Amino acid sequence: MSYTVSEFDKAIGSMDYGGFQNHAIMTGIVVEEVEPKNTGETEYLVLANHRGNQVPMYCRRMSGIGGAHNYEEYNLHGYTESPIEKEQKFKNLAGDTVIVAALSGNMSNGIILGGIRHPAREEVLEANGKSAYSCRINGILKEIDEDGALTFKFLGNFSANEAILSTPAGLPIQEFQEYPTKAGTFFGFDADGNFEASDGDSVSIKLTRGSTANVGDIAITAGSTTVTLAGNSGTQEVTISTEGEITISSDDNMTANAEEITINANKSMKLEAEKSMNLVSNGVDLVELLVELLDELGLTIVTSPNGPCSKFNEAPTWSKIQSIQDKLKKHVGS
Repeated sequence: MSYTVSEFDKAIGSMDYGGFQNHAIMTGIVVEEVEPKNTGETEYLVLANHRGNQVPMYCRRMSGIGGAHNYEEYNLHGYTESPIEKEQKFKNLAGDTVIVAALSGNMSNGIILGGIRHPAREEVLEANGKSAYSCRINGILKEIDEDGALTFKFLGNFSANEAILSTPAGLPIQEFQEYPTKAGTFFGFDADGNFEASDGDSVSIKLTRGSTANVGDIAITAGSTTVTLAGNSGTQEVTISTEGEITISSDDNMTANAEEITINANKSMKLEAEKSMNLVSNGVDLVELLVELLDELGLTIVTSPNGPCSKFNEAPTWSKIQSIQDKLKKHVGS
């Protein structure tokens, strides 16, 4: 059976709290979030556990620090069925389990002091475990291990798990369901200060600055493709490794300066320019040198036993060589 807020008010007025003011700190389960009243703050309706009864109690939102500039606030999750019953099985209620207090022993001044482990889940931090801090809110997991490594991991959208908040009384709460196609994305720092962001599958960015062999490196990985910017003092290099194609394009000039450049092609290599191409070595354009060579060759006179012969460029077939030379001049811009 579901109850409205006004029905809760009636229930509160008719309950015998049996010395409520002597029991100012209790555990409770969050039922729902209610609109702010005279306090101007968001409030929660909590079923406080008092002497075997679940007492409806309005409590203000929890805040880690209460300053105007220093604060920590977060929303709590309730339970959509909002049952008022003598149900002691907290495992059957999906709302957050909290510790509440009645300031000055007056239940109308309820405040949430903090939270405790919900009975429906096992303890996350083991006494001798690796993790020193674990926090999961709305499908985001934040963890810090004993060495100080920090990670944030996306598990899924909590609000999409409607069954968690609407579990019928008397049945176990369903576990939070991660999303296989979306969950796994994370980012964080390890104990050496190295940073990594990844989708948990095949895409990652790693910045190495801690006590490792690759200090100063930046590695970007996408599937089988990895680009490594080696920045340590021992090696300064850029490495691109991929099983697919590499395409470099620019709408403006492109310049490559290096002490040595080596290009190895297992099958073929093609250099293509729409207007002109120059191959220069020690200030000499090699293609222009080839054009000059053809000019000199055409003027060469070969001497035979019968005397001097005509020049090569006077031969009837020289026109073919002249055609090739004209093409070279055109493409090198000579």
